[in-house]
Amino acid sequence: MLIDAIEPLSARERQVVMLVAQGLSDREIADRLVISVRTAGNHLYRIYRKTGVCSRQELRQIAQLYGRQDASRG
Repeated sequence: MLIDAIEPLSARERQVVMLVAQGLSDREIADRLVISVRTAGNHLYRIYRKTGVCSRQELRQIAQLYGRQDASRG
């Protein structure tokens, strides 16, 4: 299941995924996390590789599923 793909992500990578799910740009993510835009892009690159997604849209879909699954656990 795609949702299982998010588990190997680091805590910071999961933060980035959730910010992408909110529709934030790399610049906005960088500002929010107090990192450089390049670092935000590097996080996204690793997230894409780990999850096998090819776009922000796919990543948002996974994040939405993850958020729903997380809510049902709590």
